[in-house]
Amino acid sequence: MRDNMSTTDQTTGVEFTLENPLLVIVGIINGRWDIQVSTKDRFPLDGKIYADKVVERLQAISPEFVGFTANWRLRSIKDGPGGPPFVVAPDLHHPVALRYQEYARYQCDYPFTLTAHRDFHVAPDPRSPDSPFGWSVVQESTYDGSHHVVMARAQAALTYQRFYKAMGWINVPGGPPVLVDPDIVTL
Repeated sequence: MRDNMSTTDQTTGVEFTLENPLLVIVGIINGRWDIQVSTKDRFPLDGKIYADKVVERLQAISPEFVGFTANWRLRSIKDGPGGPPFVVAPDLHHPVALRYQEYARYQCDYPFTLTAHRDFHVAPDPRSPDSPFGWSVVQESTYDGSHHVVMARAQAALTYQRFYKAMGWINVPGGPPVLVDPDIVTL
């Protein structure tokens, strides 16, 4: 059930650190509730938009996403989607793409909780952890003075599973929680 994509961690070094993490926005994006890598903010160390950096990373490993799609199809469940969500519906949102030991900062204007687990549309690979961030419980955001934040750090051996999902519940005042579920791709 393997493809030709390398299952070793694709590192050219840790780029997203605790001090300069990958910025992931939780909230209303393009008129709907979502979670995605920021398409507006720039990474302070090189000035590139975060979403553009993610696309560059994904394309460097899998030009035109052919390898990602092949890996997905080899492991997909019966009657599941024909490829990873960022390939099948690229206009929906940019996935979180992290290397081992890199950090992501999930931020929202409202309090929220977040979990992350294997994508259920592909068979699990037992060599990788259930959560890309090593979480065994739902994470609750903390307020940092400007946003509600959950920090996450990518664990080892994630490339065996490669495809993960995060789910967030946003607590909007005066209404029920809003459910959102973005994609995580490990490099």
